[in-house]
Amino acid sequence: MKCNFECFSCPYEDCINDSNPTDEEIEIIGDDGRKTPAKKREYMREYYRRHRERYREYNRKYREEHREELNKYRNDYYYAHHEYEVERQRRYDERKKGV
Repeated sequence: MKCNFECFSCPYEDCINDSNPTDEEIEIIGDDGRKTPAKKREYMREYYRRHRERYREYNRKYREEHREELNKYRNDYYYAHHEYEVERQRRYDERKKGV
């Protein structure tokens, strides 16, 4: 059972919804009661814009506290994939020369 948040025209005798939706939830759900990907994406974009400073501060602190781990991961990834990337670039260059 899925609630469409239209309490006055609810098809269920006893409400299955424990809480009232916020205006943002109603905006996401829209008229047909489904969260469309476009509406959800727009909501998340707006939410990020409103909380941008909080995200930036969190990421800055995280990078400061885990600097060594992040650098080690970055270096390990580079050395694990370096030969493959060099070979890929060499094949690309050869194809371009042949054209």
